[in-house]
Amino acid sequence: MRLLLQNTRFYPNAQNVVNFGGGFGGLFRDHKGDWIMGYYGMRTFSSSLEAEIWSIHKGLEIILERKLRNVSIESDSLTAVNLIKEGNPSNHPLSVLINEAHYIMARTNTPIEHTYRSTNQCADHLARMGIEQMERLVFVMNMPIAMREFVLRDSLNIRQVLD
Repeated sequence: MRLLLQNTRFYPNAQNVVNFGGGFGGLFRDHKGDWIMGYYGMRTFSSSLEAEIWSIHKGLEIILERKLRNVSIESDSLTAVNLIKEGNPSNHPLSVLINEAHYIMARTNTPIEHTYRSTNQCADHLARMGIEQMERLVFVMNMPIAMREFVLRDSLNIRQVLD
């Protein structure tokens, strides 16, 4: 479900690369689905869940640092969404990262919801871009030409059959 009542939507994603370098990425769009900015990067992860939570956490840090308001988050990782919503999993190996994300969400009044991967193609593409470079974090202020089709499909809520 897309939260069109908010002014900005943030879509994190991460490529499932375990125990070595993996890509993560996300994008910010306005209530019409138009591009505001994106980000991607490379990092070492121990699990795909860590990559997903890291991507959400990085987006929340951007929201906090840039003092963005009226932002909602959509992620295609239901497990990550549920862990961050609930917070305080003291015995979970990612508890510090999860609790920090939960805290930033509460502090910035940023809701998080699950979305299907087929409607989150832009973030998936940015995460793939993260795999292909060595920078820890790259900001993309202008939408890459290669992403125009993905942005249009996502903004119109057109699902693509994924392989």
